[in-house]
Amino acid sequence: MKYLYFLTTLFGITLLSHAIQAQKLVNNINKESSAETTPYISCDGKTIVYASNKSGAWEIYQSKLTSSNEIDEWSEPELIIFEGGSLGIGIELQDPALSPTSEKLYFAAQLPDSKGGKDIYVSTLKNGKWQKPKNVSEVNSFMDESSPMVSADKNYLFLARRYTGEKDDESHHKILFAKRNDKGKWSEPITVASTINSVDENYPFLSPDNKILYFSSKRENDLDGYNLYFSRRHAENVWTNPEPLISLNTDFDDIRPVISANSNKLYYAQFLKKKKESFGSIYQVDLIGTLTPKQIFEFTGTVIDMKTKEPIEAIVTVTDNNSMEKIGEILTKMPDGTFNFYFPKGRILEFEATREKYSYSYFNFNTTTEAINPDEPVKINFELFSKSILILNVFDEEIFEPLEGVLTLYNNNKNITEGRVSYKGNGRYEINLDIDEVYKINIQASNYEEYSFDFDLTGAIQFNEFERDIELKPSKTQFEINIADIETDSVIDEVEIIITNLEKNETIVKKVRKDENGKFVVDLRDGDKYEINVNGPKGYAFYNTKVDMSETDNKKLDVKLKALTAKTKLVLNDITFETNSADLNASSYEELDRVVKLLIDNPEIKMEISAHTDDVGSNGYNTKLSGKRAQSVVDYLVTNELPFNRLIAKGYGETTPVVKNDTEENRARNRRVELKIIDANTKTQNTNE
Repeated sequence: MKYLYFLTTLFGITLLSHAIQAQKLVNNINKESSAETTPYISCDGKTIVYASNKSGAWEIYQSKLTSSNEIDEWSEPELIIFEGGSLGIGIELQDPALSPTSEKLYFAAQLPDSKGGKDIYVSTLKNGKWQKPKNVSEVNSFMDESSPMVSADKNYLFLARRYTGEKDDESHHKILFAKRNDKGKWSEPITVASTINSVDENYPFLSPDNKILYFSSKRENDLDGYNLYFSRRHAENVWTNPEPLISLNTDFDDIRPVISANSNKLYYAQFLKKKKESFGSIYQVDLIGTLTPKQIFEFTGTVIDMKTKEPIEAIVTVTDNNSMEKIGEILTKMPDGTFNFYFPKGRILEFEATREKYSYSYFNFNTTTEAINPDEPVKINFELFSKSILILNVFDEEIFEPLEGVLTLYNNNKNITEGRVSYKGNGRYEINLDIDEVYKINIQASNYEEYSFDFDLTGAIQFNEFERDIELKPSKTQFEINIADIETDSVIDEVEIIITNLEKNETIVKKVRKDENGKFVVDLRDGDKYEINVNGPKGYAFYNTKVDMSETDNKKLDVKLKALTAKTKLVLNDITFETNSADLNASSYEELDRVVKLLIDNPEIKMEISAHTDDVGSNGYNTKLSGKRAQSVVDYLVTNELPFNRLIAKGYGETTPVVKNDTEENRARNRRVELKIIDANTKTQNTNE
């Protein structure tokens, strides 16, 4: 039985700490009839891989942790087989090492594509199967490379390279390391500092906290073969003088020291080769004191589809939040979509989960401030989605009323509207879109300008629902209004024009002055109906009419204003009453308010309000009804503070039709209210003569 003794220093006095027992692993790994060597423990401490010659050739085996007591117990080892079958007859696989997240297996071998001797190879675990190994060409040379290991933060690949002297027995190894670049490739390896590379150094292992390098060395005073050493790291390639693990070193080759994350358990192998026979066993020992690495963070989680809740294969990228340096890239394990990552204290990390045709999600963790519980890893669960919903609210640009039109969706110039676009009412559209695509969206509405825009769902998409307001611009026609005196045809300089959109309840008020052409031009919406009211200057009557802009030739209006004289007669539009009644309908008030304004602007005039009927009913009844209706109009005008003495109500019944009462349309024309000037008494009546 072996014991490990630690030397500590207190007040300059060297003290001997208590002995720690090193024990051989259980027999289902260590076999009496074969050699087991170069063990490697996964970061989570649950898997061990090692090389064994029990089949007659050096192959790689793995075993799972079944219980962790004073001495770990492991399941029956399984031979690692690569997709595609055997790598070749007589091929020796040596020095296996798992990546920090156990999704890659590194090892040394001389395969057909080796550069000259043994090279470093890597195999990826996909859907539970190890894929065909690939040569890690950037770290290999014409010499032998062996003993690979990747640091817990995935930034460094350590290895050993064999250098040959003039004689075979003069060959020796040096420890090198390569750094991962932004593209995930390894740099050209450089040798570790000379404080470590002395005579013959091999089997490097960087502790999970990146602070201690454990390795095997044949130093000048190591006459019995490889012994175990450790060195502390001060900077990237600055190391303390190595110190031996005194009580673990034996007459055998003591090789491949490894430690799992947040564990004080050191695993290594004793190995001896005599002629054609090899002997080897794997040992476990508990470290204490300063030899125990600092605890590190273990991050674990899953990536699932947000909609189906099924696990998906995705890439989890780890970045330093301050320097934006990419630290690692993890492929989730299938079929459960899990991942794990190990990192020591000292940085703010950002985890980003991505997958082609899926969204992007991230999680930040500050390793400088967060507390560590080695028994409870930091859990990160990502939900990615492959589809987003775009909500479009379509409005009129000017009056902000919702619009319904025709929405067309294109992708790569192909119409893909069907099944993806639905109208929810009130101008609201819902569009289902696939992530990682660029779309063109076209919106058309009658009498509005066409609107198109691109919607890009490539890149880092974080939201599964977007909402956007679209304002459509109404198409308009330039409408010309010419205003002149009805008698003299001379242009009237100052008028007020009130244009009301009867479709949109939109009113435009313009104070019009004579321009260089004596015309007023306004843009009116195509397809809409308007009411145009012209209030002339003092001494002139008002004018109103309706214009339908759906009529393509309707681009001009000639207005002839009547001067207010004793001969002036105006037909009032839209003055209506309840059937067989003198009660005014509310729709009449707008026209009557114009009469009020006319009387206020021209205080000298007096007028008669004349009411007329068609020939339905008796003449006496119609005369009486028309008189009452004329009086209702006068009463309305008086309520607006107009004096009685300026107004006369008179009913004419059916006696003065403007057309024959032979059709319903003509009868409607005969049912009317007129305004007749009976006393102008104004000096302005002949100003335009």
